[in-house]
Amino acid sequence: PNQFFGTPVMGWRIMWTIGFIMQLCITQLMYERWFFANGAGQWLAHANPQFLLSTVGWFLLSVLGSIIGIAEDWGIALPSFCLGAGSVLYLMVIVNIFNGTNCTTCGVSRGSPDLFLLIAPPSVGVIAIDLLDGESQSFAILSEVVLGWCIFVYLLLCRLGLTILKRPPILGVYWAYIFPTSALATALIHYASVIDTRTARVIAIISILLAFVFVIVVSFRMLYECYTVITIKGKVWGDPLLERGNKVLLKVHNREGQVEIVSMAATV
Repeated sequence: PNQFFGTPVMGWRIMWTIGFIMQLCITQLMYERWFFANGAGQWLAHANPQFLLSTVGWFLLSVLGSIIGIAEDWGIALPSFCLGAGSVLYLMVIVNIFNGTNCTTCGVSRGSPDLFLLIAPPSVGVIAIDLLDGESQSFAILSEVVLGWCIFVYLLLCRLGLTILKRPPILGVYWAYIFPTSALATALIHYASVIDTRTARVIAIISILLAFVFVIVVSFRMLYECYTVITIKGKVWGDPLLERGNKVLLKVHNREGQVEIVSMAATV
């Protein structure tokens, strides 16, 4: 198309290029630390769902790049490259998250809002894979496979229970419910729009309603917590970097002069 959301495609391509450069530069620093720095294995050994935030950008770049025709205009399949980078890194991180779920230093607990981040990257990936397939009248089989994984994990996380009624341990932690559920709803909307069946439309509508429920509940929960913090003397809302019990990885030098990665509990 010549325009996308009322903006000329050339403007979107410029923004895509800026986003691609930022994603590439920032993640290069992160992945170097994960894979090749001294004690690199310790970083992935302590992986938690927040690590997945570095992968979702690749899927978003793939979706937007396919829509605005980056591959056709530039003659290089950058959207496919972004999808490949995001997919492999997502798999690596998620394996380490599940391997460390029962570890006392992994930062993941049953019913944690952070666990909903597990469905955010693949939900965006569902749309990215289908757009790269190039068949507007059919839904890619691989997209259906990934969508099935997203729905399964979503139901499993709901079964584990939500912690929305508990006091949030750190500022804004419950907003982790919002983006993943909205991303899954978007994937189901895309699926319903392509296959155009009553069952798919009903499921998409249910996912939209659930996403709105999450937005409303989290918004009111955050407003209530803000009110209690303001009105109750001595009550504080912890900072994500300084909250008691938050595990921090530090570089230290041992007696032989070698660098080691250790974890410690940060205290306020």
